[in-house]
Amino acid sequence: MGHIDGHPLYNADDTRRYVPPDRRVAMAHSFFDALADLHALDPDEIGLSDLGKKEDYVGRQVKTWYRSWTASVEHAQYDDPRAHSLHDFFLAHTPDQGPARVVHGDYGVHNVLIGKRGVVEAVVDWEISTLGDPLADLAYALNVWPDRPTLARPPTRPPPHRPGSRAGPNWQSVMPLVPAATCPSSTSMSASTAGSRPASSTESMPATWPDRRAPRASTSSASRPASTVR
Repeated sequence: MGHIDGHPLYNADDTRRYVPPDRRVAMAHSFFDALADLHALDPDEIGLSDLGKKEDYVGRQVKTWYRSWTASVEHAQYDDPRAHSLHDFFLAHTPDQGPARVVHGDYGVHNVLIGKRGVVEAVVDWEISTLGDPLADLAYALNVWPDRPTLARPPTRPPPHRPGSRAGPNWQSVMPLVPAATCPSSTSMSASTAGSRPASSTESMPATWPDRRAPRASTSSASRPASTVR
């Protein structure tokens, strides 16, 4: 481990400052190449077989999120029946997992260092890395790149910052500066994995969700579900 001269990208100003327009395609490619290189490693061969449980990564994520949600209901004085419906749906439609790989758990342009060449020079913040499904890591990374049809939509209002929570990167201002055409879309990923991974059926997903939420008396950060489990 050593010093890397690079910068994470938290907002549009960071992107403009550290990634010139003529380097943004290369940056996007290097962003996903770095993740693919990580997932190509066999944890058993590099001495990381005991980094975490290998089985049921997605199921463990959902269960941990749900435990966090239910534990916060009383304190936050807030619950939503959609959370319980989603929990049941996700567990009933969890896809089969392929070989376990090292997953970062929070892979995004806020957790990579962009160097002077305008490409990823290092990946940081490994504290929630574990063993699991590499496609979950990829899906998380793709969240900030919209599919091409959505690019014409007007920008939506960003979610309000909750008191007591750490301000995160302003994705809506960062990602439009990186060409979406250079990044795999969720549509293309679904097509490329259809032969090897069963797609989650949405036949039983309710067409509309009930809106029977209890009054919200608190905006405590404790009401926000955790997103990761080791």
